[in-house]
Amino acid sequence: TDTFHLFIDGRLRSTFAPPTEGTGPDGSFLILYDIGSGTHTLSLVAEGPTSGSAASPIASASLTNLRISSTTDIQRNLTPTQSKELIVWAVALLILAIVVLLALLIFLVIWIVKKVRRNSSSHE
Repeated sequence: TDTFHLFIDGRLRSTFAPPTEGTGPDGSFLILYDIGSGTHTLSLVAEGPTSGSAASPIASASLTNLRISSTTDIQRNLTPTQSKELIVWAVALLILAIVVLLALLIFLVIWIVKKVRRNSSSHE
């Protein structure tokens, strides 16, 4: 029997064999915990000996009804508290960087004004 490899956005998500007769029962599904709504690339690679006739040129596949069914057992790199702390630190560092840049700009303007005043007073 042939083996099919399902790739979504370039990642292997499932390997399966088709039913021996017909299209199989309705209601088969694959739970993909980490795929959000939007446009995704679906690739299906078949391997094994060729049996029967070639697929129809109008054959197609689509992903439909994408939704999050559950968030239990999802592996996360950070806990929700750590994620919030990371966001707070990132915003604080951004604000600090803006304040430092503004302070440097103010000192640069003051230095230029003093230099221009010195140069204009020395020419008189």
